Amino acid sequence: MHANETSNAFIDALDITVITQVALDARLKSLRNGRPMGQPEPLSDLSCTVVTPPRSGASNVAYEVQFSDATSWIIRIPIDKWGLVDAHCTWLDILALEYIRTRTSIPIPAIHAYSCDVEDPLRHPYIIMDMVHGQLLSEIWRDTSWRTGERQKANLFESLAGFMVELAGLEFDQIGRLDRVEPDGPYSISPFLSVSGLFLEEEEGPDDEFGPFGSTREYLTAQLDVRRTKNDSPMLAFLHMLLSALPEPQWDAAPFCFGYPDFNTHNIFVDDTGRVVGIIDWVGVFVGPRQPQALTYPLWLILD
Repeated sequence: MHANETSNAFIDALDITVITQVALDARLKSLRNGRPMGQPEPLSDLSCTVVTPPRSGASNVAYEVQFSDATSWIIRIPIDKWGLVDAHCTWLDILALEYIRTRTSIPIPAIHAYSCDVEDPLRHPYIIMDMVHGQLLSEIWRDTSWRTGERQKANLFESLAGFMVELAGLEFDQIGRLDRVEPDGPYSISPFLSVSGLFLEEEEGPDDEFGPFGSTREYLTAQLDVRRTKNDSPMLAFLHMLLSALPEPQWDAAPFCFGYPDFNTHNIFVDDTGRVVGIIDWVGVFVGPRQPQALTYPLWLILD
């Protein structure tokens, strides 16, 4: 079945009434948790509307949910087949996002509710988060008429670079996924459950846990080792030899940092001056080598 047909069939099978109730329950819970001591319960006449059709991509559909108190949220629902690994990876994504959001000024939408499995009223996993209000960078990047007055690309570069510097400031001593065994316990770096990288596509990843790693060379070499067991070639053997001299010593060891996993213009929102006001789609965010992580730059810059 074609990707669009799969997406349309998935959307048709969703129950908008259930989505509405799930979103409304999450909003009421958020209001109750946030009200000062002694304040009355939130208004019982709060209502919400799910905007249709949703935005859909290769892996998710996203509905805007508008509440009667002028608040708007997004509920994102994955389309793909779901399993235990997917559930745990989603939990690790949520954990990392909350870690980054509370330690930097990077405009990541706050998450208000989520389900990592199918044992919920919707019968699908979901994440409910703030809606980002702004202009998609993909819609204005090449539009020279949009850049007038205070609307400058320099504002985009300055704000985006500042956020990436903040991201690079979150340092760790291993490469892997941020984890936490207990809700209030210490953070640690755990293995990858599925992995893609410089030498691996996700479907080519190892069958067992991968990592964590203590050096960039160890991380890249492990990827090559997995790739060569599946499809060896003279080029892979050459790359393996090349890694004995790379990377440079100052980039091989800790500290390691997070990186933005999908640096595309359709994931970045800007305000009316061109400054970044929202960065979405952090699926698979992990701690890795500094050069290809927070010290990298979006490839669309070289296509300007």
